[in-house]
Amino acid sequence: MKRRSLIKSMGALSLGIAAPSLPKGVVLTDPYETKKNSILADILVVGGGTAGTIAAIQAGRAGAKTVLI
Repeated sequence: MKRRSLIKSMGALSLGIAAPSLPKGVVLTDPYETKKNSILADILVVGGGTAGTIAAIQAGRAGAKTVLI
């Protein structure tokens, strides 16, 4: 199996697990409903690529409360 096809199949599998299971034809009443939860962090890293992940790990090791998106 090639790497690209493996990544595609894993992505489809994770999407199937993470997607909400709604019966066919059901519409969400308020798709833009927001919850008022807060996450307090010292550092916010946007992007989980190689550089973003390493930056988040190093910030966490330095003792900062870090959030990786």
